[in-house]
Amino acid sequence: MVQQISYRRHMIGAMTAAALIISAPMAIAQPSPEQQAKFRAAIDEAVKALDSSPKLKKMSPETKRQLVEFVLGNTLFVMAHEMGHALMYEMNMPVLGREEDAADSFAVVTALKIGTGLSERVLTEAAKGWVLSSKRDKKQGNALAFYDEHGLDLQRSYNVVCMMIGSNPEKYKTLAADTKLPEERQTSCVRTGQ
Repeated sequence: MVQQISYRRHMIGAMTAAALIISAPMAIAQPSPEQQAKFRAAIDEAVKALDSSPKLKKMSPETKRQLVEFVLGNTLFVMAHEMGHALMYEMNMPVLGREEDAADSFAVVTALKIGTGLSERVLTEAAKGWVLSSKRDKKQGNALAFYDEHGLDLQRSYNVVCMMIGSNPEKYKTLAADTKLPEERQTSCVRTGQ
């Protein structure tokens, strides 16, 4: 009986997260105030759902919110990345270089063009995710996969940050400092002479 209740709570949490992911495109694409309120309420519900997990129960509400936004941001980035693959395939677009880099670029440019607070957080959370993944792999002694079709996790992270800086150097200068992106790399992120 206890396992059944625990299972139901986790299912409610999972369904809330799924509802967030499904409604996220609506929330990203210049939503109305009503849509924004609805999306914030869904995030609040997902945060509350985390209370049912014994491991997460003692987390502060702000930490739970950050966790929900981290998972949501990474999921939305992956969805945009995969949409990039679909568009390349469906439109028979030539890709110079690695297709994975092109799909990442599609996801980043799409989020930057949308230009909402949520779309910016999606990019920031995706960049954080790759940094954490790289740290985990290093801690576990996993070898770097130089042969992989994807770039190294830290490269992907810095490419996202670079594209954000390139889109608006002043707006993202704190992000550049926080990620310790070297000044010479920051300069190369911004196109001049246009």
